[in-house]
Amino acid sequence: MAKRNRYYVSQEGTAARGTELFARRLNQLMLERGWTQADLTRAAQPHMPKGKHFGRHLPSNWLTAKNMPSPLQLSVLSKALNIPESDLVPESAAVITAPPKEDISLSMSGTDLVHMKFDMDLPPEVAMEILKLVKGLGKAP
Repeated sequence: MAKRNRYYVSQEGTAARGTELFARRLNQLMLERGWTQADLTRAAQPHMPKGKHFGRHLPSNWLTAKNMPSPLQLSVLSKALNIPESDLVPESAAVITAPPKEDISLSMSGTDLVHMKFDMDLPPEVAMEILKLVKGLGKAP
């Protein structure tokens, strides 16, 4: 299954990886409660559907910004922490979630030129840097 990248874009227009912002928020909530990762796991397990297990590795992955929780895990976390799911998402942020797309091709279009074509989901700041680079190519030195 393809991994989804989630980015949170603040009202100021800055973007950060959603995993990093989520990690900070979850860590803050755990500190407020004096919880360890084991405490979070114990509090979450009763909210899992019958036959499902809340793995001990999950809090570690989230707190180190390795990945984001699934929709089910986010729901379970909010119940375990006794807060709305929206409290786990940074304030005044819009979530942009898109399946990853990576279609890149290169072909020779002349003796010293390469035709590059790509279709890829990128964070806004990366897209802007690429646009600046491409627009700058047509300018004389």
